[in-house]
Amino acid sequence: MDPHADEFDAATNLGRKARNVTPSGSDVDLDPIPKTVVCLTSGTLAYVPVDNDDADVVSLTVPPGFVALHRPRRIKSTTTCTVWTVE
Repeated sequence: MDPHADEFDAATNLGRKARNVTPSGSDVDLDPIPKTVVCLTSGTLAYVPVDNDDADVVSLTVPPGFVALHRPRRIKSTTTCTVWTVE
């Protein structure tokens, strides 16, 4: 039984879904836009936060287990780590 099944899904709640993200060379927004992403391997995470302009990319060298502090709307093709959404 899921004791949290009837809770309202808010940005501050843990995610209810996840999916593996393939970095986009064609600059396609994630659909739906997740709450955040988590990196399962080390490498580069390059993304565009939800309210940033397309050219305003955040690019970080991250360790395994890194959780982005922004809502990413696009994962860039320069990303080299394994990325999963938190939705």
